Amino acid sequence: MEFLVGPTLRQMLKEKGSLPPPRALEILDGIVAAVEAAHRRRIVHRDLKPENVILACGDAGEVPKVLDFGLARLLPTGEASEHETATCAVVGTPRYMAPEQLTGGGADPSWDLWGLAVMAFEMLTGEHPLEGTGDRDWRGALLAGRRRAARLPMAEMSASLDAFFSRALAAEKESRPQSPAELIRGLREALAGPRAPD
Repeated sequence: MEFLVGPTLRQMLKEKGSLPPPRALEILDGIVAAVEAAHRRRIVHRDLKPENVILACGDAGEVPKVLDFGLARLLPTGEASEHETATCAVVGTPRYMAPEQLTGGGADPSWDLWGLAVMAFEMLTGEHPLEGTGDRDWRGALLAGRRRAARLPMAEMSASLDAFFSRALAAEKESRPQSPAELIRGLREALAGPRAPD
């Protein structure tokens, strides 16, 4: 097993509150690369959260690493039996669960994209997108589609960022980015702010 030294993303957020956009994107690039590698192998992590990301320090510098694949699920292939595809148990950390995960749907890569979006929101704003103090509050806010506005010091950037999170944290998974690459690309565009008219 690889020996890793460095803080978790949760520890960093507790210390700093929020991160400047370039720093947040740098970390997210590493997380996205790990999630894409898992999805290529048909693996859904099912519990992406700051506690499960370590910012490993080594000779090559800092490398974000995704940990704890204990709840990961191998997606079925076309030949899988009905028994092998039974994936409806509700597992994960409620504050990082997509609506369809929270209601017991079958494992889906969209669950990991939701977790990525929640972590991105936290890194940039210093807040969790869902309001409330307990699982019942978060569940109600999640299923009702209520979330905090994404605010940054620059008003124009906040507007484009909030529009991005309206898509990334939409109640319907079809409205969200469909891959980690699409999610990080949309976030970069949002952080670049609105385009000047031609």
